[in-house]
Amino acid sequence: MRSGMLFLILVILAELFVGAVSAQPVLSLNYSTLPETPSPGDVFVLQIVVVNSGYGIRDAKLTVSENEDDLAIISDGNEVSYLTINLGDIAGSALTSVKLRADGGSVYQVKVRLSYNYGTGSLEEVVPVVVVDRPSMVVENVVQPVIEPGESGKVTFEVKNGGGMARNVVATLSAPDGFVVETSRMSFDRWGGGEVRSLSFNIFGRR
Repeated sequence: MRSGMLFLILVILAELFVGAVSAQPVLSLNYSTLPETPSPGDVFVLQIVVVNSGYGIRDAKLTVSENEDDLAIISDGNEVSYLTINLGDIAGSALTSVKLRADGGSVYQVKVRLSYNYGTGSLEEVVPVVVVDRPSMVVENVVQPVIEPGESGKVTFEVKNGGGMARNVVATLSAPDGFVVETSRMSFDRWGGGEVRSLSFNIFGRR
């Protein structure tokens, strides 16, 4: 009889122990920037999503800080090095955001610290934020033939993007009086940083 009672008590204790272990928060942080590829000098947004797939947390606070020379957190129009946001209780997920501005193109490090249950629990991560230089197009190696009236020729030149990624690029060529450009417009969806493209246009001389 005693052995049966002892087995029952052990089973109950085991179930209680398992329940206590499972009642824990399971936290993760997700990040994104708006726009996706910010440029130097522009104010952009770092979105932070706190995901809790376990036991709910209380009194959650998110502190975002930076220690970079060319990066600043923007709060109420002022540049600060850290910012704390009160998120309250989180049982599922919570979305918040901070504004940032960078003076140059680089990969910056932003520290994000989540504290909860009145500061007794915490989660800390370092987030890489990529800021891309603005596109900078430079024309190089121009070849311009001598075209007489009634003749045709081809103008070629190279264009280098010395800055960051460019999108929806349009290149046009205007001809002086007495000449006609066969196709005066070229379009490119993407033009990568450091990429060099060779462009050519057919020109006709009017009689």
